[in-house]
Amino acid sequence: MTPSHRRRAVNTRHPHCAFPGCVQPASACEIHHIIPRSRGGPTSLDNLITLCTFHHKIVIHRWGWTLRLNPDATTTTSPSGHTLHSHSPPGQAA
Repeated sequence: MTPSHRRRAVNTRHPHCAFPGCVQPASACEIHHIIPRSRGGPTSLDNLITLCTFHHKIVIHRWGWTLRLNPDATTTTSPSGHTLHSHSPPGQAA
């Protein structure tokens, strides 16, 4: 379980699902560890993102897609060699 202060920080950075193209609000999202805790991934801001239930449970955990958090807070994923880029970082949306 993610401490409430950390969840607020993740929600501030990603006010909606961090999966490229998804606009589900953070209030409807779950917190995902980019590097799973089972593989030693820390519960720290640089390892956490918001994902809606579909992208978290199905796309990431069932279908095996992976996400990378970029330094500018965007995310990228590379299923089958094709890279998708997420929305603009907070404060830079068009």
